[in-house]
Amino acid sequence: MYSFIQLVKCVIQGKGDGCMFPIITSKKQKEFEKYCIRNNITSDESKCNVPCICGYYGRACRQTNDEANRMICLDCSLRIFVSTVETIIEICDEKEKIGISHLYDSDILDIQSKLKKECVIDVECSYIENVLNYLIESDS
Repeated sequence: MYSFIQLVKCVIQGKGDGCMFPIITSKKQKEFEKYCIRNNITSDESKCNVPCICGYYGRACRQTNDEANRMICLDCSLRIFVSTVETIIEICDEKEKIGISHLYDSDILDIQSKLKKECVIDVECSYIENVLNYLIESDS
């Protein structure tokens, strides 16, 4: 069970046209970089999975302040991270509207399903839990 009262809405703001093509901002890129550093993901492209052209941790992302809608963006871990965060926040907002203040294990599966169907992103539940834990820790 994960508490999401005031979950990181201040950390990552500004949604793109759905989670398929999230808007990449410098604030979102910096959060992604902090997330990578926290998880010991080096700036090496093979581990970070951000295209070389976009620099370390996506610092030179070609889509900054725009939607990540190029072919090169589809497998970019910065896009996947931002879409995952936005989907988590969306599910939390839906839960808050009906008076539920926690995410349960079944909600992680809902997030995974939504990412797969709407964002064309296939991630493991452990990745979603890891991002969620990062968001909760960074909100404290």
